[in-house]
Amino acid sequence: MSSKINIAPIFSGHLATLKNHTTGKTSYYDMFVFFVIPIIFGSLSLLCDIKLSSQASSILITALSIFSGLLINVLVLIYSVYQNIPSIDIPEDQNQIEMVKLEKRILQETFSNISFANLIAIIIVIIVSIMESINIGYQEIISSFIIVALIHFTLTILMVLKRIHILIGHKMNQTPQHNPAN
Repeated sequence: MSSKINIAPIFSGHLATLKNHTTGKTSYYDMFVFFVIPIIFGSLSLLCDIKLSSQASSILITALSIFSGLLINVLVLIYSVYQNIPSIDIPEDQNQIEMVKLEKRILQETFSNISFANLIAIIIVIIVSIMESINIGYQEIISSFIIVALIHFTLTILMVLKRIHILIGHKMNQTPQHNPAN
């Protein structure tokens, strides 16, 4: 595959954020929530012969296309915020140094999560567009895959929203209630 369209770094970057930050190891709970639960719902939709209607497909394409554009803007915003984080070349306060390192890590991870969510949105739009354009069989299987991807997309966006809320809350001198990395 051409290095210009290789999406593997986006996928691996997202997977790297699904870890326990105190141990540095993969969080099996996060893996279960982000991968197994969507697969369970996708399987249930397949068992129930659920398929997307043309109207639902149209709404999904429109909504995810708009969402994708907004996510690209959020990526630019996160990059801008990351660039404006003060340098920690001169160690003054150890707590300040740790907070800057934590903020940078969370911004990097959030960037990876948003990139991945955008990738999922684009893939869903392409698959739904093809499904609507070409009347192919296997509508239930394709619909269940879309449900899996849509649930994973939603969970990723919820994680991003939580992280951004904690980062902004911290910047507004509110005490975060949770570890922003989890």
